[in-house]
Amino acid sequence: MKDNNKNNYFELVIGYFIGILFILIFFGTSIVPKSHPNIQINIGDIVRNSHIYIFNKHIHHWLIGICALLLVFCIEQYYSSKYFSIIKGFTSVIIVHGLLYGDRFDLS
Repeated sequence: MKDNNKNNYFELVIGYFIGILFILIFFGTSIVPKSHPNIQINIGDIVRNSHIYIFNKHIHHWLIGICALLLVFCIEQYYSSKYFSIIKGFTSVIIVHGLLYGDRFDLS
């Protein structure tokens, strides 16, 4: 049982590390509201300049992270995978980073 917990913590830390790398690559080190990420992705009307829009409302990455984290918690009740801990670590970093922005609740 202890080895399983050690592996979960190790995988969680891997998720944190991947999340931090993702933040540094996509957003850099500065936290500036209404700024554009370093990597620009455009996919139809949904993803514009790496911002996700649903019904013309900007969906922040911290909100997507919360949805992904809740989804993992729900799936984890029925199915186990070592990757869930990695995803939890990654989404935790994404959520915290997104909530550091001053416009975190502005969906316009």
